[in-house]
Amino acid sequence: MNLQDLPDMSDALKKVQQFDEKKKLDPVGKEDGDVDNDGDKDSSDEYLMKRRKAIGKAMKKEAYTVTNADKKGNTPAYQNYKKGMKGKDGKPLYKAADHMKESGMSEEEIENIERISQEFDAAMEEGSAYGLTKGTGKPGGAMKDYLDKKAKKLEAEQKKQKPEYRNNPAFGDPSHHSNAKN
Repeated sequence: MNLQDLPDMSDALKKVQQFDEKKKLDPVGKEDGDVDNDGDKDSSDEYLMKRRKAIGKAMKKEAYTVTNADKKGNTPAYQNYKKGMKGKDGKPLYKAADHMKESGMSEEEIENIERISQEFDAAMEEGSAYGLTKGTGKPGGAMKDYLDKKAKKLEAEQKKQKPEYRNNPAFGDPSHHSNAKN
């Protein structure tokens, strides 16, 4: 295929670029009546203006919904919900999502469980469930028991060895070069 055989597309590109320039949004604070930015002010623009106004009004009336994610993240919305923050009209600004009400427990019971859980988490040290205690560098609990048993087993095996093997760890060690089989 030869490049000279291709049609000239520069006019089409210019039309597309002009169309894109017309579709740009109005700068903030300088909005005009052409809401949909189609180049004219018509009934569709009036419809969109009324719709935006109605949505804005409904949003002001309805309380913000607080979810379990807000609760877990302890977001400002959740904190304000817990405080019982109210709007200028005296109505609550925040409401609990439906899934937050499903537990069947009272607020006090839920708060009590959360408090106990937080106290437990604070009391647990990292690795303590595995027998490692933080900061000492020494094993404790289940890990200590395991290591003690292993040490006793190794001592018993060492006592069974011949004296020359017992005194020199290189004897009898298959990884040592003097014991390699040629």
